Amino acid sequence: MWRTPILVALVAGIALAAGYGAALWWRPAPPAPDANQSAPADFSLKDLAGRERRLSEWRGRPLLLNFWATWCAPCREEIPLFIDTQKRHAASGLQIVGVALDQKADVLDFIAKFGVPYPVLLADDATLDLMSRYGNSTGSLPYSVIFDADGSIAHRKIGAYRPSELEAALVSLSSRTP
Repeated sequence: MWRTPILVALVAGIALAAGYGAALWWRPAPPAPDANQSAPADFSLKDLAGRERRLSEWRGRPLLLNFWATWCAPCREEIPLFIDTQKRHAASGLQIVGVALDQKADVLDFIAKFGVPYPVLLADDATLDLMSRYGNSTGSLPYSVIFDADGSIAHRKIGAYRPSELEAALVSLSSRTP
């Protein structure tokens, strides 16, 4: 007899928890930023030599901004593609810039081992907010944003690029009207 009220309370508690979980699950995701919006305000981060670098340094040319970390397996797999892409497209003005969410010593070791030919900046406390402003509210890595020469966001990608995806993004970027 005393089991019935406990059982009813238990079932009610489970139903309440399930309803609350469903309400959280069904909550609409915030809208993704418009792919044609202008880039958020300029930012600055330190490079591996400790110099302050600004995003605006690379305005006027296409830019691939890649957020990554040495401990991120998909990031490590993607870096050789970016190394090759930077070498092949440098003459056309493309600049790749990495933003490492990692310890400086680990990044220096990685850069030396792989021969990364493009600038790498070190993330700071505001980098997750920066990634969110660029459309990555989850903070997932790797995350890349491609800007056209006027600084407008042309493409975004959470996860590692496949070579064909990156080439398609760069071809469509070069075909955009200035």
